[in-house]
Amino acid sequence: TRNYMDLSLNISYLTTIFKKATIVYTSLSNVLGRNNIYTYRYYETPNQEGVYESMPVRPEASRLFLLGLFITL
Repeated sequence: TRNYMDLSLNISYLTTIFKKATIVYTSLSNVLGRNNIYTYRYYETPNQEGVYESMPVRPEASRLFLLGLFITL
């Protein structure tokens, strides 16, 4: 497989909400939208030429966005 490349951005901000320490966290993975291949799945039976064909395993979504709010108790 080709090299796996991923450019991700993460930002966290420490603040207070209702006098409680709070972290606001955002993350965006695969900013460039690269269509990476994790591995290949091979068929269990060969084709007519006797070759086991393969199918690339790719991510379901090209990007992931996460927004989190963490509040201490």
